[in-house]
Amino acid sequence: MLYTYDSSKIKFIFGGQPAVGLNDGSFISVELDEDDWATTRGADGNVVRSNNQNVIATVTLTLQQTSPYNDYLSGIAIYDKVTGKGVHPILIKDLFGTTLLNSRFAFISKRPNISYDIEQQGREWSFKAVKPYHYVGGNV
Repeated sequence: MLYTYDSSKIKFIFGGQPAVGLNDGSFISVELDEDDWATTRGADGNVVRSNNQNVIATVTLTLQQTSPYNDYLSGIAIYDKVTGKGVHPILIKDLFGTTLLNSRFAFISKRPNISYDIEQQGREWSFKAVKPYHYVGGNV
C-alpha cells in the first residue's frame, strides 16, 4: 500500500475564511483539554467511569509573521474583546484523509507573542473549540 500526505491539503477555516501563510514546521495542533472519561475509585477498589461532557479543544495555529491572516485574526480578537462577539465556526480538515475537527463555537483565546529575528518568526494563535466533532483518521 502507498499513502499520501500533502501539507498543502490541510485546511484551517475560522469564521468562514481559510488560513493563508502557514508557518514551516508544525502549523496546526489540536489537543483536547480533558479526558473523554473521568474515573473515580472507591475504598473497596471498584472503579466508576463517567462520561465527561466538558469537551473543549485547544487549537494552535502558527502563521508566518507576514501572513495577512494575522490581520484577519487580530481584527476578530480585538472586536471580541470589545463586544464579546468573536465566536465563530472552526474547521480543520485533511483533504487527503479523514481527520477532521469541526465546531460551531470557537474563539481566539490567546493572541500571539511578538518577536523579531534575522529571519521571519511564526505567530502562534490559540483557539478554544467548544464541543468539537473530533475525528482522527488516516490518509488515502
